[in-house]
Amino acid sequence: MANCFVRCCRKVKHLPTGLLLFLVFVIQAATLNYYLSHYKGMAWLAMLSYLLDEDMFFGPNTLKTALALAGVLFLLLLSSLHDAKPGTERKRYIEELTGTVIFDILDGVDSMEILFIKEDRDDFPPGLEDTIIAIACINFILPTIPLLTLNRTKYGLAKMSQKLVMIHKICLAFAVNLPLLITRMILWHGLNHGVSIFSLKNIIVMAMISYDFYEHHEVEEEREERGNKGEGNGKENGKTNEDVPDMYVMEDRFNYSST
Repeated sequence: MANCFVRCCRKVKHLPTGLLLFLVFVIQAATLNYYLSHYKGMAWLAMLSYLLDEDMFFGPNTLKTALALAGVLFLLLLSSLHDAKPGTERKRYIEELTGTVIFDILDGVDSMEILFIKEDRDDFPPGLEDTIIAIACINFILPTIPLLTLNRTKYGLAKMSQKLVMIHKICLAFAVNLPLLITRMILWHGLNHGVSIFSLKNIIVMAMISYDFYEHHEVEEEREERGNKGEGNGKENGKTNEDVPDMYVMEDRFNYSST
C-alpha cells in the first residue's frame, strides 16, 4: 500500500502538495477575509478582541487557527519548491535555514492569546497591546526571509558561505525569540499574568543557536591553527599547504561553501 502511494506521488510529482497548498490557502484567506470584511473599519487587530465572543463560530479560536495555518502553508509551499532527497546535503541546508519557522509562527499566534482575555488586557500599561501585536505581525513576515534566501541560492544548489548561514540563523533566532521572551517576562513578572510554555522554547532556541555559533567559531580557530602549523611544517620540509594530509582537515558541519 505504501509503495503504491509512493509510485502515485512520483508520477504526479508535486501535484498533491500543490492542491493541498491551494486548499489550505483558500480556507485561510476566506476565514481572514470574513474577519476583515465583517469588522471593517477596525484599525488594529486588537480591536477584534473586544468584539469576538467564545460562543461565536467565528470567534477568537477560529481567528487563531486561521493565523496558525500560516505555518502549514509555509511547510507545504517549501516542500513544493524543491526536490531535495532526505539525508542529502541540500536537505540539511534547507532544514537548517527553515527548521524553526513553523514553531516561530505558532509562537507568534500563542503570544496573542492574552489579547483575547479582557480581564488581563485591562491591566496592560499603555503601548503593551500594540507592542504584542507588532511583534506577532513581524513574526508572520519574517518567514519570507528564509524563502527568499533559499530562492536566491536555488534551494541548496548554490549555497551561502558558512559565515552567512550562521549570521542568518542568529538574526532570525534573536529577532523572533528575544522580543517574544521579553514581552512574556513583562507579563509574568511585571503584571503577574500566566505565560505560555513557549517562553521555554524561546530560551532553548537562543541557547542552541548561541552554542552553534560558539562551536563554529571554535572550529574556525582550530582550523586556522592547524593550517598555520601545516604551513610551517611545509616550509621546513619543502612542502606546500596542498601536501598537508587530510587528517589535518576538520569536519565542519556548517560548511555550505562547496557545491
